[in-house]
Amino acid sequence: MQFEEKKASALNAVRSRIDQFHAALIVTEEQVRGLLSGSSKTEDDRSEALGYFAKGKVNMERFNTFAPKVRRLENDAEAPVRAAQAVLKSLLAEGDDLFIVDMQDGKGLGHSLSVKLAHIGRAFAAARVVDLAKNGAYKEDKHAATPDIALLGFYRVASSFIAEMEILQCHFKEKLLVVDFNPEVFRELKRQGIRVVYGDISNEQTLHHAGIEEAKVVVSTISDDILVGTSNMNLIRQIRHLAPQARIVVTAVNRSQALKLYEAGADYVLRPNYLTGRHLLEVLERLLREAHSERLRLAVASTTTPENVTVLLSETVGAEGLTWFDVIAAGDMVERKKPAPDVYLLALERLGLDAADCLVLEDTEAGLASARAAGLATVITVNGATRHQDFTGALLVVDQLGEPGHPMEVLAGDAGGAGLVNVELLRQLHAAT
Repeated sequence: MQFEEKKASALNAVRSRIDQFHAALIVTEEQVRGLLSGSSKTEDDRSEALGYFAKGKVNMERFNTFAPKVRRLENDAEAPVRAAQAVLKSLLAEGDDLFIVDMQDGKGLGHSLSVKLAHIGRAFAAARVVDLAKNGAYKEDKHAATPDIALLGFYRVASSFIAEMEILQCHFKEKLLVVDFNPEVFRELKRQGIRVVYGDISNEQTLHHAGIEEAKVVVSTISDDILVGTSNMNLIRQIRHLAPQARIVVTAVNRSQALKLYEAGADYVLRPNYLTGRHLLEVLERLLREAHSERLRLAVASTTTPENVTVLLSETVGAEGLTWFDVIAAGDMVERKKPAPDVYLLALERLGLDAADCLVLEDTEAGLASARAAGLATVITVNGATRHQDFTGALLVVDQLGEPGHPMEVLAGDAGGAGLVNVELLRQLHAAT
């Protein structure tokens, strides 16, 4: 059977569900048009809308009894409702392609499915906006202060940023603005007292409505492999148009993309994987030297590229440090990246060791899941971006590896009263598994 025949057969197998979903999109889009029509028409407009021959001949008071006027939208709701309409129309225009998953280059099936589900999920977010607007429940702070910082999209890094604000007791929540299209994010940030605008960051009208024109810094902490409907490059163009004075911070997945974003006008480009790896190596430097002196076998199992690992090691422990590692296993050497176990399985294979003979140091939830799936016991040292992630199953979770005079804080597990992670403690933890 040819590909097109297989695709048609698969679509026909779920045709009734697809038709139901499309019907729901159509009904919701009709509701949007009704809301927008009701928000812009006067009583005279309604009479005129009845048609030329009915104009002046219909008793509008009696007509309104049978056809009450659609609720007029609150001013705050009109722009988000129009953004919701644009989303619904774009999803409808995709037809059956909306339900077909395209495997992305270098990405696994799980990632491609996540991207597709997030894309389809925009329909539910749009429907929620419409529901709130219909009930007059979509409100925004009309007298909110002009934001100093605007966060476009809300994901792990942005969440950690706000969590760190809480820990450090930074008092500029009233100057922070978040724009996101997730109902859960909207409710939670409102609960925390953070100004949030409900809308699609790919829509320039949404950003205009949010008021980012006066922001001093505009930040996108979401990389292109997670963003839906836009890219960091597009966001730079939109921000430059709306807020030419703002400093722009965006996110890249690799060095080459970061350079392109700088060329496009970004003032700073975040590379979360690089920063995480650099942080981990900096805190590991003491431990690496100790492990090398005790002739322990060392390996790197990283999501980043071998080139990045080499740069990080050279900058942290010097060129000599590169010779300490028997194996460097990197994300582009395997089919699936963390949280899949592939990179750890590759490292074990090249070391010629069993998982039971090894211990892993990680600092992310995805890294822990990857290591555990490979059967490896794991110690976690958190950082600002991962402090609030779920590390269930780790042998030990600490805020840092600790130094003499600056002990670590144990967040989970038992360090036996130790104030720092060293080879002796790692041996004790491994022996207890």
